[in-house]
Amino acid sequence: MAALVASIRWQQRPIFTTTRVLHCLQYAPLRGLFSSSSQPPTPPQPPPPLPRARRPPPAPPQPRDIPGVANAIVVASAKGGVGKSTTAVNLAVALNGLGLRTGLLDADVFGPSVPIMMNLQGPVEVDADGALRPLVNYGVQTMSMGYLLGDGAPVAWRGLMVMKAIQQLLFDVRWNGLDVLVIDMPPGTGDTQLSVAQL
Repeated sequence: MAALVASIRWQQRPIFTTTRVLHCLQYAPLRGLFSSSSQPPTPPQPPPPLPRARRPPPAPPQPRDIPGVANAIVVASAKGGVGKSTTAVNLAVALNGLGLRTGLLDADVFGPSVPIMMNLQGPVEVDADGALRPLVNYGVQTMSMGYLLGDGAPVAWRGLMVMKAIQQLLFDVRWNGLDVLVIDMPPGTGDTQLSVAQL
């Protein structure tokens, strides 16, 4: 009877006593899990952005006078095929008929039409100082990229190349004392329009 009572008491003993639980909490791997001061790990922070050098804004281009030209008239339209070249040619010839020394500049680098409408073709003569001599017909001095490239020559220019070509047609031409220069603009609002507007 005594052995049976002892066996029942042994089976009723708790497996994990308070002493054993405290002993388990002394292990380093478990101490942080049960500690009240433990906090969730901090997520990694992104690196700070790199400092960027501040560049001063570029200065706007200064207006320049076209050598040999007293006044300029720009014929422009945002849409193509509306008769800009026809208007520019007729305007230049009409101004010349009124007694004004008139010039006509074809600023359409990609599709020049002034050579056909003015019945002119290159080559263009160059002075000793590198200035281009305009071709004359109907009493109007003309200059066009079509004179320099030839018929059907493709042009794949953008940005700085277009601006450089327009500046050369404006400032590197030997305009002979013009009262009015009519500028035939290409359609749209691209590099050519910005180049002429800034000059």
